[in-house]
Amino acid sequence: MTEEPQPPTLRALLELAFTKRQVSGRKLAEMAQQQGFALVSTTVNQIRSGAYKSQPAEDTLKAIAWLAGVPEHVAYEAAGRRMPGKPFADDLPPGVDNLGPKERKAAVEILRALVAQQERIAELEVDKAEGSTSENPGLRLVDDKSDEPEGYELAARKGETRERKRRRLEGEPWDHPDPDGPEDGA
Repeated sequence: MTEEPQPPTLRALLELAFTKRQVSGRKLAEMAQQQGFALVSTTVNQIRSGAYKSQPAEDTLKAIAWLAGVPEHVAYEAAGRRMPGKPFADDLPPGVDNLGPKERKAAVEILRALVAQQERIAELEVDKAEGSTSENPGLRLVDDKSDEPEGYELAARKGETRERKRRRLEGEPWDHPDPDGPEDGA
């Protein structure tokens, strides 16, 4: 059984750039800047030393890929990020610019929610890969799908707590008529 090779780290990519170009971190940053990338030597040196704690910007990833002489997707994978696709605006249908302010606001809010959901799912996948567990059992994610209605996953309710799932499926007690008493009062 062969294991799939792990993608290189950003640190390894910068080491490759240092080896390939035989220059300092400052000079690497200058070379990237001359190519139009926004990369500073502080970032280069922090990544190389393992002290970089931020989420690298897209331009930083593209600069590292260029410096190391690898495709951009390699740098994105090294950062644990998905390579962005084509601009979303390219997929919008004709007439979208004619939407009124309320419709535009609604569309933007839906997109924000989807982006936030995607980011949260990515965080949970990282936590799962690292073996993290929630310290609050009341916030465990719902894993049991045996009593879920059809289309549950399509609705993308990942991250739903058990209590929210119960409320969604059963409703609240006041939503159900009392079988022992009169419907319209006494």
